[in-house]
Amino acid sequence: MSDSELLVSVLARFARLLPAAHELSHILDELMRSAIDVLEPGGVTVALSPGLQANRSDLFGGIPENLLDLEVCQRDYARGPGVVAHDCGAAVTVTNIEGYGDMWPEYTSLAG
Repeated sequence: MSDSELLVSVLARFARLLPAAHELSHILDELMRSAIDVLEPGGVTVALSPGLQANRSDLFGGIPENLLDLEVCQRDYARGPGVVAHDCGAAVTVTNIEGYGDMWPEYTSLAG
């Protein structure tokens, strides 16, 4: 199956799931699993921002679960790639975590 066919399949699954889903946890779990299927990352996490005025997120989950430690670190220190992505509204890709030690010392220490 090509990447575009896989993406269409995932979007179709969400289109069927959303109207019938009564639990946010089920939708977010499906989102994480679909992201892994389509993008093939080493893992994925979901953090929910309660509103534009709030600066703390609620953590939902991660695959694998130990990635949640990285989300907690970002939430507690208000810095890391997820914080930057949230603030600027764009994806942040980090290929060499050691290069960010001055910017995100707690995160890079934990991620390393």
